[in-house]
Amino acid sequence: MAAPPSRVAALVWLGLAPTFIGYLTWNMAIARASVSKVTSFIYFSTPIALLISWLWLGERPGPLTLIGAAIVITGVVLTNMRMQAARKPVPADGP
Repeated sequence: MAAPPSRVAALVWLGLAPTFIGYLTWNMAIARASVSKVTSFIYFSTPIALLISWLWLGERPGPLTLIGAAIVITGVVLTNMRMQAARKPVPADGP
């Protein structure tokens, strides 16, 4: 009851943004794509956090951080390319 309005607003924000919006977008993505494909995109959370901290907070990432982000992005892209190649139908033999 004695919490200042700024703290209450922060609590409401934490309840809405990461929780509600996160679960809503997760469920929408699962409805449109396979679980394995959507799950691979969870790894993008780190590069996105890096981008937000750079744009919003003015933090400058170091070289190792940028290399790590590149590795993560490459891994997600390669994983999804491999999944797409595995799903291609095999042509039928014969006329």
